[in-house]
Amino acid sequence: MIRGAGSMSAIEITRQDLSISQLRAEAARTADAKQARRILAIAMVLDGHSRLWPRRPVPWTGRR
Repeated sequence: MIRGAGSMSAIEITRQDLSISQLRAEAARTADAKQARRILAIAMVLDGHSRLWPRRPVPWTGRR
């Protein structure tokens, strides 16, 4: 469970029964895209990434 109030407040992760790799595997298994994004965001925070990282613009490569 993640607790926090406001858009960029500190978070407290209260459950750690799954490892980072297990969280990523669970995200890959789910059919719900929103749930997968939330799980991956938690895995990234646990891995030490900044919470601002996903907000950076992704450069367009022009390929399809």
